Amino acid sequence: MLLAATGVGLGCTSGSDDGRGATGDSTETTSTVADSGGAGPGAPTPVAALPPVAERRSYLDEEVVAEVPEPEPDAERAELERRRTEAGRPLETGGDDRFTRVGEGTPVRFAELTVDVGRRRTLNPLRLARAASIVAVAGHEAALAAARSAPPDVPPPAEVDPGLGAPVAGVDASGVELPEGQLPPEVVTAAAQRRVACELFPVECPRFEVLDTVATRRLVASGAAWPSTIDAARSLGESTGDAVLRRSAADGAAPWSASPDDLPPGGEWVPTPGMFAPALEPFAGEWRPWNLTSGDQFRPPPPPAVGTPEHAAATEQVLVEGSNLTDRDLRVASYWDMGPGTSTPPGYWISDIAADALRQAPVSDQASGLALVATAELDAGIAAWDAKYAYRTVRPVTVIRKGAAPQWLPSLVTPPFPSYVSGHSAFTAAAAETMSVLRPERTDEFFDAAAEASDSRLTGGIHYWFDLTEGATLGERVGRAALERAGVRPVEGVRPVRERIVHGSADVRSGGRQ
Repeated sequence: MLLAATGVGLGCTSGSDDGRGATGDSTETTSTVADSGGAGPGAPTPVAALPPVAERRSYLDEEVVAEVPEPEPDAERAELERRRTEAGRPLETGGDDRFTRVGEGTPVRFAELTVDVGRRRTLNPLRLARAASIVAVAGHEAALAAARSAPPDVPPPAEVDPGLGAPVAGVDASGVELPEGQLPPEVVTAAAQRRVACELFPVECPRFEVLDTVATRRLVASGAAWPSTIDAARSLGESTGDAVLRRSAADGAAPWSASPDDLPPGGEWVPTPGMFAPALEPFAGEWRPWNLTSGDQFRPPPPPAVGTPEHAAATEQVLVEGSNLTDRDLRVASYWDMGPGTSTPPGYWISDIAADALRQAPVSDQASGLALVATAELDAGIAAWDAKYAYRTVRPVTVIRKGAAPQWLPSLVTPPFPSYVSGHSAFTAAAAETMSVLRPERTDEFFDAAAEASDSRLTGGIHYWFDLTEGATLGERVGRAALERAGVRPVEGVRPVRERIVHGSADVRSGGRQ
């Protein structure tokens, strides 16, 4: 197995800025040049598993329709020249902000920036997954709307006058995608994603506006569209973003602040050493998911009860494993911890893994692929939190300190929510299930990484074995539901994450990855 914690396995960019590795595949080429017709060297690499754009399914209950006026070249020439001059002026990118100092405004760039904002603002994994999914869905829906658009067939500016397509200093106009018979998808998706991101993060809005501006400047400099067409593309993106915001406003994820009175009586979970914080997001299981009917659709069976031989054996396993860690165990547990102030598990898979895997894909495939992974990540969180607060299972540290080892502490800080099921297990299994269709040649790597993440929670001393196995099963079921909703076939014949987990029972180091 390739160990992700050593930086060998999940070759990724450091999009989350957590210092998790170098860039991934560097041998693939970049996007197609605007006048190349989308073929030949330099063309984007489509994702084979995704249906044609026109056949992709929407996450919304409403359809956004474009209104594209017929350009008037003679009347619009002066305005295009003005915009070309404006595009050549330096763009304020926030100094050394590497997330906005980029050459294109594609969905991958928006995903990376969204996760960076979540990390900087210390969002918990549920809130980060929600934000990332909303931004990703906006990109997906915008790509669908662009594909439905039908702009009038008018000669582009560069064909009327080659000077209107001449290079503009400081603007990389190569790779602007111009699918026949539709509005340019990069501008439509950028406008939609900027719209929702600015609503989610008003203080961070200028950073997202930079990416939106970059996308528009690229189209202006390419000489491929008249101002009225550019404005129609941006308007379509804005309208799509508004539709996504209407849906997200009704998802039940109202702002939440911790309170000791959030939980009614019942259950055995109590705040734990290290934080002693109130329960985190106790109502997240009631949020509206993207691909499930509800958070309890796949609710797992109850865990072993405290006081039973099964629970006692599971607790003893945590104590033994957590008290005899090797240096490798510690490195793995630390790598996958991804606590407050990091990209968190869903952000890691969306930004570092999915975004990197989709970087060379066409804009529409980037958008749809990211939406597939991001919606699965949010749904995995909702389903996991439904189980956590349905059963409110006590954490291992509480049981151990009351019995066998009153002074014992795990190597990881126990997070402030119930134990069953493991959120890490659900997030990573759902990500592996969806990522495997986007990069099938790396399926075993993704599934092994998900199992490693699960195991790290037991060796780190904060979860029982059944938290891991049931969490992984839940995550895989959520991932499959996301694929079904998207009309994408899963990779079959793959050994499930549950069977790759080393700690698949209370027998220490039994089974697992080979």
